[in-house]
Amino acid sequence: MRTPHDADRAADRTRRGLHRSFLRVTAKRSAGAALCLGCLLLAAVPVHSQNDPGSYSEEPAGLFYTIDSAPIRGQAQLIGRNRFQGPMPLSMPAELTGNYKIRVIAPGYETQAGKITFPGSGAPVELGPEPVSLARALAWPGLAALSSGESEPVRGWGMAMAAGVGVTGVIVSELSRRDAENGPDVDPTPGDLSEETADRIEAARDAGRAEAAGNARNDWAIFTAATWGISLLDTYVLAPGIDHAEVDLTDVHLTLAPLSRGEAVLRSLIPGFGQTYARRNGAAALYFYGALGSVTGLLIAEHAYEESRLEVNALEDLYREPGSDPEALLQIRGELEDASETAEDRQRLRNILAGVTAGVWAVNLLDAWIGTPTAESADGHAARDFPLRVAVLPGTSPAFRVTVPF
Repeated sequence: MRTPHDADRAADRTRRGLHRSFLRVTAKRSAGAALCLGCLLLAAVPVHSQNDPGSYSEEPAGLFYTIDSAPIRGQAQLIGRNRFQGPMPLSMPAELTGNYKIRVIAPGYETQAGKITFPGSGAPVELGPEPVSLARALAWPGLAALSSGESEPVRGWGMAMAAGVGVTGVIVSELSRRDAENGPDVDPTPGDLSEETADRIEAARDAGRAEAAGNARNDWAIFTAATWGISLLDTYVLAPGIDHAEVDLTDVHLTLAPLSRGEAVLRSLIPGFGQTYARRNGAAALYFYGALGSVTGLLIAEHAYEESRLEVNALEDLYREPGSDPEALLQIRGELEDASETAEDRQRLRNILAGVTAGVWAVNLLDAWIGTPTAESADGHAARDFPLRVAVLPGTSPAFRVTVPF
């Protein structure tokens, strides 16, 4: 039988159990609150970078600039403090800063080239045409292209060589003219009619040479001036540039126009320039240097023929007034026949070189039309009316892509 004393002890045990349960619950709640408070305090403390205490990290690690294009894969080149080049996608670290030359090409599309600036610190990327020194462009043809690092054999060394040929022609022609005008002044022996006739024949020849050399000097001067003009036209008009670009912070979009056969033919009026436009450097060098050689030979042959023709004219005038020497007619006639034969030979050579020059020009124009790759032939589908867009964009890995639907 349960006594009242046993009931009191049971109630006491129950009270002690409830008290211990209350203490355990209170302790757990207090620990949870302390943990939450600690997390809040840690979150409120600024995080410092290990390399620069007291500053915040500006950009997350692993960020890349990527040059890519779609659907056609092209080539990209970035030259500055560092050099990045290769097939797209081409990735560079986002820490890239400073000025760089950018050049992007794709099969069947025109080349885009200019200057891109990465200011860093999240500032907007800047894109524009590459500045060209006017002093270099005027100093010598092709110098601006050579100093910019262009690799085309025509726009650099080709134009420089053409200018050298023209300047050499001017100098040689002027020296020939002065030599003909200031020929040896020999007084014939008085009473020696044969020597007097020979002196008159030589004077007539010198007059023809001087006139021909003067005309040749003028022609070479025109050739040289044309070379300078073509070089300036190429530097400021025909050279690859930034035609269509959109810049938005770190996003740079270039729109590449498809190669045009009509423009290639138009540029090939200057042999080799249409092939350079289509990035066919081997064919460009072949036609440019072929045309330069044939034109140089044609001008030399033309000036030689003109010299012989003017000599013939001078000897014919002398034949009409032979002087008092009874044998002068025979002597002048012999010289006239020799000069006429030489003039005919030089005329035939001039005509042959003129035909060669015309043939080089015609084949060059035909090659520019046939050999220029278009967007259709490069990609296998009609893309002429759609732009190829190239983007310089930040991505979280080198595999970042930009896809522009066609």
